[in-house]
Amino acid sequence: MVGIYSATPVFNFNDIVGTEKTVIGSVAASTGDMEATVRLLTEGKISVKELISAVVPLDRVIEDGFERMIRPEKDVFRILIAHNG
Repeated sequence: MVGIYSATPVFNFNDIVGTEKTVIGSVAASTGDMEATVRLLTEGKISVKELISAVVPLDRVIEDGFERMIRPEKDVFRILIAHNG
């Protein structure tokens, strides 16, 4: 599984060819993936607390959310936006 990076990742294609791996690009998850995720969350089998880096109010999303994401320190996994509506 590979994410989207700000810099171009470098890796050895010989590892892919030599072990006959298949690389598939994907932008989103399937419906089945989402259903399974919701089920696992509902059953308490997945804890998301450690996946949430911060919760910021909507009126501070630029200052407290976006600015944190673009800092050189890579300490952000997910930032949730809380709205007061």
